[in-house]
Amino acid sequence: MGPWGTRWVRLAVMAAAVGLAATAGAHEPGATKVSIAVGADGRVEVRIPAIPAALVPLLDTTTDAGGTGDEARFLARRAAWLDTVSLEADGAVVPLTFRWEREPSAAAVEVVEGTIVLNGQLQTGAHHLVWRYTLPAGAYPIRVTTPGAQAPFVVWAVGDRKSETIRLALPSRTALAAQYVGLGVVHIVPRGIDHILFVLGLFLLQRSWRPLLLQVSAFTAAHTLTLGASVAGLVTMPAEVVEPLIGASVAWVAVENVWRSSVSRSRVGVVFLCGLLHGLGFAGVLAELGLPAGARALALVSFNLGVELGQVSVLACAFLATWWLAGHPRRYRHWVVVPVSCVIAVVGIYWTLERLGAVV
Repeated sequence: MGPWGTRWVRLAVMAAAVGLAATAGAHEPGATKVSIAVGADGRVEVRIPAIPAALVPLLDTTTDAGGTGDEARFLARRAAWLDTVSLEADGAVVPLTFRWEREPSAAAVEVVEGTIVLNGQLQTGAHHLVWRYTLPAGAYPIRVTTPGAQAPFVVWAVGDRKSETIRLALPSRTALAAQYVGLGVVHIVPRGIDHILFVLGLFLLQRSWRPLLLQVSAFTAAHTLTLGASVAGLVTMPAEVVEPLIGASVAWVAVENVWRSSVSRSRVGVVFLCGLLHGLGFAGVLAELGLPAGARALALVSFNLGVELGQVSVLACAFLATWWLAGHPRRYRHWVVVPVSCVIAVVGIYWTLERLGAVV
């Protein structure tokens, strides 16, 4: 195969990778969320929002005992579900009881939602907990409330592996900063696929540091501004508005790559406006994770630093993936910029319509 053929194969692989990433969905709206609250008396409560229709196929479905509805089938298999979770205190398993709380509005909708509530009792003097849930496929946050903490904090679990150690004392400021840096990174890589595609859109237009620095600086300044303003309560916007606009921003930047050949002032302005939207998206994530009282500024700065580290890692990978075109701007544009931007634009348009409810 000649050099042209080899390069087209590389391009096809890159485009396919982008397309496959899009199928995973952005932000994973159905991702697992776990809350663990520990009382001063050692009582522990675990809450997990759940959709029975999504859980039933993951459990034993050899019988239909308990009824034909997804909720009834799930409740009939509660013992099987309980086998998928475990909570350990200082290495000892904590027995948990199961309770299902159905959403009050569940009767009015086709898909029933609710919350799984688990209760247990810790031994006196327990120092740390470890959580495990074998059903989730990806990373998910665990919001923890303990007697020693002034406000909930967050630890992380990945797939069916055990969580980070959950210390029942208030984390140090260093540990808290490291925790929120990690949350910021993970929000970009691997969970923020829409943010990844937006950053790739910035990279694609010109493969050189100066124009890229202009765009990334504008994007960073903008999302930092709205992230801080939103956390301070100065700016609010519902996710139903923000998420479709973020999808549209991904499509817009990609489309601009097709008709533009260089970074202009108007391009930087567009990137800045898009950054304002993405900052509101980051704020929505922080609202779910929570900011610890007495260390809100530290957690906010650390999370934002993690976001920047995630973006830098995306850009570094993009530079490595296109090193073979360094010094060949015309080939880079024809073989990479235009076709890959078209793929990103299609994905962004799809996300926009999906988040508006126009497609399912």
